[in-house]
Amino acid sequence: MLFHQAGWSRGEYREIAPRLVAMGFNCLAVDQRSGDAVNGVVNQTARRAREAGLGIGMPEAARDVEAALRYARARLARGPVLAWGSSYSAALVLTIAGRHPGIVDGVLAFSPGEYLGGSAGASPVAAAARRITAPVFITSARSERKDWRAIYDAIPSSRKRAYLPESEGRHGSSALWRSTPGNEGYWQAVRGFLNLQFPRGRR
Repeated sequence: MLFHQAGWSRGEYREIAPRLVAMGFNCLAVDQRSGDAVNGVVNQTARRAREAGLGIGMPEAARDVEAALRYARARLARGPVLAWGSSYSAALVLTIAGRHPGIVDGVLAFSPGEYLGGSAGASPVAAAARRITAPVFITSARSERKDWRAIYDAIPSSRKRAYLPESEGRHGSSALWRSTPGNEGYWQAVRGFLNLQFPRGRR
C-alpha cells in the first residue's frame, strides 16, 4: 500500500510501482485527501473532499490511510500487507502501525519525522513507534537523519533497518525516481530489506 507525500498524489509511484511489481509485489497507490497532483496524476480523493467541503488536513488523511490498510487486509491481501509512506504519510504509517498492532506486517518509511503536531515537546510518532513489532525500513535524504533518528531508536523490533545515501539523496519516495542521483542505492537497500523480511511473502 503506497501513500504519497503532502501536496502530491498517487502519481508519486508512477515509476516506482512497476519496479515493485517486477519484484513480485502487488501494489495499490492511494490518494489521500491531503494532496494535489504530481507526474500528471491528479489526486482524486483530495478533489472530491474539496468539492464536498470536507477537511483536507493530516488528521483527515490519517483516516484515509488507516481505512485503506484495513480494506487491503480484509478484501485484497493474500499475503503480508506492507505500508509504504512518504514524508508526512511515512509518519502516519509508522504511527498507525504502532497504535494498531496487526494492521500491517511491515512498514517502509521514506523521510518520516514528527510531522503530526501535539503539545510542546511531544513526539507522537516516536511514542507510537515504541509499540511497533513489525519489520520497519526507514530512509531519507542524507541531511534528514536527525528528523527520524529518535523515531527509529524508539522502535523495539530487531527487524528494523535504516539507509542513508552516500550522495545528498532526496526527500520522500521520489528518492527512487530515475532522476534522483543515487537512486539505485536506495533501490538496493529496499530490495535487501524486502528479500530478508518477506522472502516468501511476495504475491
